[in-house]
Parts: sequence; structure tokens; C-alpha cells
Amino acid sequence: MLMLYMFLTAPPVSAVLTLLVRKKIDISVRIPRVEVEKDGVVQVEVYMRNRAYIPVPFVDITFAAPSNLTLSEGPGIGVALAPRGNRTITISYTARCRGVVSIGVERVKLRGYMGILRLSILKSGDNCENLKLLTVAPRIYYIKADSRILLSTAANPGSEENREDTLSTVNLSGEPGYEYREYAAGDPLNKIHWKLSAKRDIFMIRKDQGAALRKKYLVLDPLAKSAENAKKEKAGLISRIFFDLNNEGEASEGKEADLVQEKLLEAMLSIANTVLNTGRSTEVCFFQQGEWHEKEVRSISELVELQHQLASYEFIDASVGNSLERIPMGNLLKNWGRDSGINAGEVIIFTASLDEILNEYINKCSKYGIGTNIVFAAGDFAHEERGSEICSPGNLWTVKPGMDITDAFGRGC
Repeated sequence: MLMLYMFLTAPPVSAVLTLLVRKKIDISVRIPRVEVEKDGVVQVEVYMRNRAYIPVPFVDITFAAPSNLTLSEGPGIGVALAPRGNRTITISYTARCRGVVSIGVERVKLRGYMGILRLSILKSGDNCENLKLLTVAPRIYYIKADSRILLSTAANPGSEENREDTLSTVNLSGEPGYEYREYAAGDPLNKIHWKLSAKRDIFMIRKDQGAALRKKYLVLDPLAKSAENAKKEKAGLISRIFFDLNNEGEASEGKEADLVQEKLLEAMLSIANTVLNTGRSTEVCFFQQGEWHEKEVRSISELVELQHQLASYEFIDASVGNSLERIPMGNLLKNWGRDSGINAGEVIIFTASLDEILNEYINKCSKYGIGTNIVFAAGDFAHEERGSEICSPGNLWTVKPGMDITDAFGRGC
């Protein structure tokens, strides 16, 4: 009889105690950072205090688990609280890919003493405090200041004669750099380039250093393969791959298409950073919300602003964007064409979709005296190791997910 009495009264007693204890549990969530670069770490702290005189054996905490972040523990954690006790739970998020996502605590459930009742501890409206948006920005890498991609090159680098006459010998490590023009009365004799003058049969002198230090024009091709199409192209193979992302042998799974897009943005931002560090400004052009946008980067703060803006940049699926203008030809012809007096090689195109359509744009640039360097972000799904068919040698640089791009631009293809 006693056992039956206990069996009948246990559920309501458990429910009453659970309801009473629920009001005695305090929870606060601390998220100290809301911006981080890729591979950065953000720690979320959950502080819990039990003001009741009875223990709390079952509290389930569910953390937000975005696909581009890795959690130090599973998204679900169970904790217990002693009478009048407190506890701090710390979980780390490691950024693996760019994006703007929510981190923090999604749910906190109190389970009844018999495990039947489940009550939410979080109060209505607490989500604004327990969840915050985290911006994972593409990483900016160090690139050598004397990398070939940062030097002005001729529109036709395959011609050795053209290369010698038009190559800008800017030494971006701090040494003076020069370009050449015909000698004029009053020019110092020590600026005459004797070898070039003998070849051209006319005196050629070195221009001032300032004339050679021109800003770069970086163009982002908006087309890229989506993760879904990448999977279709790899039908019969594994659709997700592992990359060494922290140079310590720790592998992380990620969508290859997303990583290719991110690597392209990292290459563009890294080049802009190096150009900025040499005292030159950079103009970045990208397609967003149905139109081309130009942003001049003249300071580190403007570069950081662009970096965070590109964290949520969305490429257009290459399978549906064939009619899209791949690069802003109107702006290029107006500001960088033959009549503008700019040297070839000042325009760098960043693309994840190296195809014949883009090749037509490149040929049109060459026709109007605009030399271009091409940075191609490639993945295994693309099978597009055909840069030599698109660009002449010396104009194409290829970067891949998992590749350290610090030295990627030291030489052309």
C-alpha cells in the first residue's frame, strides 16, 4: 500500500518541486566578441545559480551550432546544480568559414525529478541576450610586397621585347621604383636608362617614383559554383572533403564550394592590404544587389570595413548567371583603357569560374590596352586546371582551399 501511495504521489510532487525550483534558477550568458576572422575563437560563458535549498539534477543546455563553426563540445550539455550552488559552463566556437551567424544559447530546459516534465528556464525575450550575431570575416594573409602580381606588367607579357620596354620596376620593399618616358630638355642625365635608350635609339629616362606607384583596381567576378552544383559534379565521389585549416594537422570538414569562394575573397583582401601598406590606394569593384559597386580603400579602417562587408557576400550561381556582366567593362574602359594613360597590369580580376565567357572579357580588355592579372580560386570539383588556355603565361595565379596564399603570388603560371 505504501509503495502504491508513493507511486501515485511522486509525479505531482515532482511537478510541484520542479515548478518551485524553476523560479529559483538564474542564468546569464556572456558573449564577449561578435566579430572574428576565420580560424578565430569565441568563447561563450553560461553562468547558472541555484537559489533553492534542494538540488537541481537535470538542466539541459542547447547551444546554437552553425555549420561554419566548430564547437569545443557537443551542442547539447546536461548539468546539475547543488543546493544554493552555482556553476559556469564555457564553450568555444572556432570559425572555419566566413559568414554571419547566431551563436550562444538557444534553449535551457529544466527536467522534472522524474524526468517527465520539461520546462523552459529562459524567460520570454531573453533570446536577444542569449543569442548574438557573429561576423566571421575572411582572413587577411601577409603577401610579400615584391610579389610579381603587385608589379605593373605589360598587356602582352608573352612578348619579351614588350616586357622590357614597359615593365614597371617598382620595388615594393621600399626601394625607389621607376617607369620610363622619352628624354626632355632639362631632365637629369643620371635618370637616363642607357640600355633601353640604345635599344630604342632614343634617350629614355626614368620617371619619378610617384608616377610608378599607381593604385590597383580589383574586380570580383560574381559568378561561382554553388555547393549544391558542386555536389552534382562530384556524383559518385565524396561530396565533402577535409582540409588542414590550422597548419597543425587538425582536419575540418567543409563544403568545398564555400571554401573556394572564401579563398577568393581572402586573396583579394590580402592583395588590397599589401598594396595599402606600400602607400597606394586600392579600388575594389564587386557586384551586389543587381549592380556594380566601387569602393576605394585608402586606409586600414576602410579595408576592415570591406572585410566585414564581404563576410556575408553572396556569389551568384554559375548555372543561372550566364547572362550577367562578369566585369564592369564600362568603368574599365572609362578609367583604365588605352586613353587613360594607365599602365597595363593594374587591373586584377578575381574569379572562381574561369570559362570562355570570362575569356572574352579578358580579350576585350587586352584590345583596349587594359592589361589584366587573373586570380583563379579552384576546387577539385571544378577540374578547371586550364588557365594556360585562358591567360597567357605570367598572368594567371591559382589558389585553392587549404593553400597558404602567403607565397602564392610570387610567380605566375
